[in-house]
Parts: sequence; structure tokens; C-alpha cells
Amino acid sequence: MSFEDVSQGTYWKQQRQESAAGDRLGGSSSNNYDRSAAVVRSNIGTISSNVGTIRRLTAALGTEKDSPELRQRLHGCISENKSLSQETKSLLRQLGSMMSKSSYQGTGQHVQRLEQRKLGDDLQKTVKAFQDAVKEALQKERACVAVASTQPDENTSLLGYERGQEMVIADNDLEYNEAMIAERSQGIKDVEKSVREVNEIFKDLSVIVADQGHMIDDIESSVVDAMDRTKQGTAELNRAAANQRKARKTMCCLILVLTIIVALIVYSLVAN
Repeated sequence: MSFEDVSQGTYWKQQRQESAAGDRLGGSSSNNYDRSAAVVRSNIGTISSNVGTIRRLTAALGTEKDSPELRQRLHGCISENKSLSQETKSLLRQLGSMMSKSSYQGTGQHVQRLEQRKLGDDLQKTVKAFQDAVKEALQKERACVAVASTQPDENTSLLGYERGQEMVIADNDLEYNEAMIAERSQGIKDVEKSVREVNEIFKDLSVIVADQGHMIDDIESSVVDAMDRTKQGTAELNRAAANQRKARKTMCCLILVLTIIVALIVYSLVAN
């Protein structure tokens, strides 16, 4: 089994197929779990892909590729990833609720518990990468606004400078520059809000993953305890059966001895 198989869910799919003969949750509950887990896996992949896009767009800020359209794409990607992270966090919580409500303890649920633990770890790592990417975007946006506020920009004509000529700032150029700075400042506020919201999502997710980890450990412990009690009960039954067999043998021996004694007494009486 390769890491790629695990990360793409192939391993878990194979395990569920192998245990389908008699060791998986029944009916709609199993189907609901499988559907929710599939959505979580898909969302994690999308979030990770969006993180790469965010980093690429952030790297273009302050360069000749920078434009209002690029920043709009960046903010849109951050907003999409934020919503997707929130949705996936809720789905992960639902998976934990499904597991806690189920009384089934077969091989199928054991595989699902392992899968759930992996999904939680993967989502936590992916949201952490998203969190770092948004912080990087915020720092870059702030730096760009600081530069635009204090220095001329030939390429974007923010201040309308011309080299070798006396500095002239026309009213329309000044208004355009102020509008650009105001737009970027608003963009910074939006990203700052996203940073706070992503921080909250990550905190909530950390709590969910920790709680579900404890729950899974408790379930595993309960399963182990149940198996131990079953083994102990079996051993006690075996001991009781052995004692019963010994008691029967002893009774048979006593009956045989008594029979011999009675036979000797009868023989003695008859002989006399």
C-alpha cells in the first residue's frame, strides 16, 4: 500500500469493499457516512488547490502583473476557500456524530474510524496552510499600499510622474491615485476579516479533531475492553465446564465405590 493510495482514498475504499460481506454499518447510515466522507476528501483537495492559487496571486502583487482584476481574483479565491473550510469543518463534525451514535463495532466501523482520523488530520493541515497563505497575502497587500502611498509608480501611473520633467500632479491623476489606495485599503480590510475568520475556523477545527480523537480512542478502548471481557467470560465458562466434568467424574467414582460397598455387604450377609 502506497502513500498515494491512502491520500486518494483507494485504501479505504478497498477496505470497505473487503468488509462489506458482514462488517459494515447497515442501510442509509452507512451510505450517509460514505457520501459525507467523499465530500470531505474532495473539499480538502479543492482547498489545497486554492491555497496554491492564493500563493501564486500573492506573489504577483506589486509587480507588473498586479491589477485590480488580479486582486479581485485573489480576494474571491480567499472567500471561496473560507466558505469551503467552514463547510468541511461542519461535515467533519457530522462524521463524528454519526460514529458516536452508532452501536456497531465491526471491522467496517474500525476502518471508518481510521479514515475519520486521517480526514481530520488532513483537513487541519490544509486549513493551516490556508491560514498561512492568507496572512502572507495580507502582509503583501499592506506593503503594496504603503509603497503606493509614498512613492510614484511609473508602470501603473498612480501619481503620473514623468522622468526628466518637473513633477506635475494633475487633479485627475491625484483622484485616480486616491481611488486606487482606497480600493486597496478596502481590500486589506477584507483580507484582515478573512484572517480572523480563518483563525476561528482553525481553532474550531483543532477542538473538533481533538474531541474526535478522544472519542475514537474511547471507542477503541471500549472495543478492547469488550473483547477482554469476552475472553474472560469464555475462560470462565471453560473453567466451569471443566469443573463440571470433574464433578461428574467424582460422582461416578463415589457411586461406583458405594455400589461395591453395598455389593460386599450383601454378599457377606448372603454368605453367612
